[in-house]
Amino acid sequence: MSLSLLKNIGSLVQVSNNQSPYMVSNELDNLLVINDAWLLFSDKIEWIGQGNYQDYLKENDLSPEVFDCKGMTVFPAFTDPHTHYPFAGNRAGEFAQRLAGVTYEEIAKAGGGIQTTVKATLGASVEQLVANIIERSKTAITYGITAIEMKSGYSLTLEGEVRQLQAIKLAQQSVPVKMIPTLLAAHDFPKELKGTKSGRRKYIDTVVNEIIPLVATEKLAKYNDVFIDEGYFTVDEGIEILEAGKNYGLAPRAHCDELADTGSSEAVANIGGVSVDHLIRINDNGIKSLKENGTVACLLPGTSYFIRKPYAPARKILDAGVVTTLATDCNPGSSFTENIQLIMQLACINAGMTVNEAIAAVTLNSAYAVGAHEDRGSIEIGKKADLAIMDINSPEEIIYHHGVNHCIQTWADGKMIWSREDGHIHEKAL
Repeated sequence: MSLSLLKNIGSLVQVSNNQSPYMVSNELDNLLVINDAWLLFSDKIEWIGQGNYQDYLKENDLSPEVFDCKGMTVFPAFTDPHTHYPFAGNRAGEFAQRLAGVTYEEIAKAGGGIQTTVKATLGASVEQLVANIIERSKTAITYGITAIEMKSGYSLTLEGEVRQLQAIKLAQQSVPVKMIPTLLAAHDFPKELKGTKSGRRKYIDTVVNEIIPLVATEKLAKYNDVFIDEGYFTVDEGIEILEAGKNYGLAPRAHCDELADTGSSEAVANIGGVSVDHLIRINDNGIKSLKENGTVACLLPGTSYFIRKPYAPARKILDAGVVTTLATDCNPGSSFTENIQLIMQLACINAGMTVNEAIAAVTLNSAYAVGAHEDRGSIEIGKKADLAIMDINSPEEIIYHHGVNHCIQTWADGKMIWSREDGHIHEKAL
């Protein structure tokens, strides 16, 4: 068994050490941080100590490879629980339009937005999509991320949605991060079907009777997602699609209450939704339902920033005791970034979250949101040695010194998979 030891850790951000699946409310005031720490690990965390480590090694006859952290801060590697990595094309032109005053909704009504990316993605091969996923995943690794939820949803056809999910499966073989696939066939309606009631019904039938069964049979996705919002799927349509997914073993999650208060957060929580995401316009009943049903709130401040929308009411959601996560929402139209550190900064500076809340939201709580909390999300004995080493003196500096990448090393399964020193993903870890 190959062992490594990190010594001279200024701050070891364990997050939790009691095997908690997530953290809420007052628990977040007591985020666990150990100063002057050392950490011993194989592919999993073996031991955590303070001060002198040499006596422990001698007593246990161990000779690990030792790495000096020189007072830096070590976090559990981050989980990004909401992305759209498997896409092709570019919407920089539409971004420029928005900067000139055209709204996101106006662009979508004119046939742009999601439909622009659908056209590009339908024209892309599996190989092109795999290459795009790998490139984005490698960028994410440099920010300290080792687990990423990835959605389809930019094809809106049986063949295209399957191709996107197959691309995730193939990309997983080439990048040392955990990829969690989600079916988002109900991201929008195909352009030619959207304008009529019969057309909408036809596509819903395709999703329910063709796409979901095939994806489930081929085991291409863990979750089933729907964009329930003004101009997209109604609450009734969304619930029908999510219930169909549940019948095939695909756990429900949804984009909710981003553009309007539709009551969708409450509806999805009431059918056992794992996570509802965006929540800019969520109402009090929706927040109450999240708490009562144990549904995760996934906040996407990068989207609010990018399309100049209000921020989700993070303070109300957190104060209600709802499990809360943060994600990049990396996508070509409304939040094109893999930088989870930036998302943490936006959440604290613009959405009212504390540093502890933001850290928990990208570590343990995000791991919980994608069903990966048993082996990641906190630095605890027996969990995966997935770590992010930051060139900062204290956890608070990840927010305080904003706009830069603090990560100097990312580790997955006990192997250093990226370091700032050489600037590339280590081939030995692939």
